[in-house]
Amino acid sequence: MKKWLFWSLLLAQSWAHPLEWMVGNYHGQSEGSQLEETWTQTGRDLLGSTVWLEAGRVGLRELFRISPSKNGYHLDLWLTFSDGQGKHLSMEGRAEGPQRLVFLGAKGDRLTYVKRPNGGLRCELQKRQVTVFDMDPGVRPLQQVEPSGDYIVHTFLGDRVFADELHWGSTRAGSLTVPGKFTAQLEKVELQPDRLVSFEIVVPEGEKPYRVRYQMYFTPDMSQATGSLVNVSSGQTMGCFVALKKPVR
Repeated sequence: MKKWLFWSLLLAQSWAHPLEWMVGNYHGQSEGSQLEETWTQTGRDLLGSTVWLEAGRVGLRELFRISPSKNGYHLDLWLTFSDGQGKHLSMEGRAEGPQRLVFLGAKGDRLTYVKRPNGGLRCELQKRQVTVFDMDPGVRPLQQVEPSGDYIVHTFLGDRVFADELHWGSTRAGSLTVPGKFTAQLEKVELQPDRLVSFEIVVPEGEKPYRVRYQMYFTPDMSQATGSLVNVSSGQTMGCFVALKKPVR
């Protein structure tokens, strides 16, 4: 029994997500727009975010979630256009080789991701014609900006989705509210390179309170962020989230 438990723990520590090759930050250009894309692995799912910057302003936002399915992978895609209108699409796909992922839409659309030799990511979208987006690895060097204002945090915990409220003050302080349950102060706030921000909160639920660490990667204009939640005690990834900044009224 002890031997079996030892090998189970060893395999769990060395297990890598089949789509680990997609994880990272990328940038590119298309028809005068600058693309900033990031993919985060949260244990079970991959969460992606792409922003199209036109003259420094966000023109189109794309939010992705790739989940394992019975026959391969399921893709959910949420589009938000510059006028605020949104659209949700879903596709089924499978891996075709070690670093190639293909999704098929209901109308015969085809979306393909391929790892490039330079470590970048190629996205091919086939509708009436094929459009190719080649993105290089890494993010464009930008000055670190401290987050401020209010965000709605759409949190995915398994099949459950929550809309939490995140408030940033003028300093590295703030609070996170789970409506109808609790409000917790942000602790151990860290601003890291490449617009990566992390903080911890104490969750006053269960048999005893426990700590959760949020890791957030912001877009260049700080209008949204993607990331994951980790149980500090166990180190286990609990879920993933997309944070969208609330407009100032």
